[in-house]
Amino acid sequence: MSTCRRKHALLVFCPAPEGAEAVYRLLAHRLQGPFYQRLRVELQLGYAVFSALRQVHGVTGILLGVQSPSASPASILGHMRSLLCDFSHAQADDADARQALAAQFHETDMSNADVAEWAWQTYLSGVQSPSLSTLQAAILAVEPHALEHAATHVLDNALYLASTPQDSQLLPVAQ
Repeated sequence: MSTCRRKHALLVFCPAPEGAEAVYRLLAHRLQGPFYQRLRVELQLGYAVFSALRQVHGVTGILLGVQSPSASPASILGHMRSLLCDFSHAQADDADARQALAAQFHETDMSNADVAEWAWQTYLSGVQSPSLSTLQAAILAVEPHALEHAATHVLDNALYLASTPQDSQLLPVAQ
């Protein structure tokens, strides 16, 4: 009789508050490496570990995901919370990171498909006159305290999807 080893997964979508797209874009940009480093390399929690800024039905937010053969969704969430807490305390003004992210939104450097996708998602989010230059300026203007605050509160209104219904009962649900 063979036993099937259960795999666990957790997806967390953290919607950006209204007016905080630039902060969340910068947070996602700065969090990507440390998130992977801590959860995949150092803790070896799973083989699918990612964090990225995504837009879902016009809502901009940070999507965090981990698939693990050993850690439960509640345990994974605990590690995410710990990382975000450590990350928020380690924030310094990183002008290079802001500059690098803002540079990604130069229309002449983007493909037509990327510009169209950005414009469509921005339109879906309710922005009447989307402007890449406005987004660039907002990214460059992000203050360190705003980034620290976002890292501390990113999970406050998150939506969670765990690998099984039983696991979902262990996690807070956004109202």
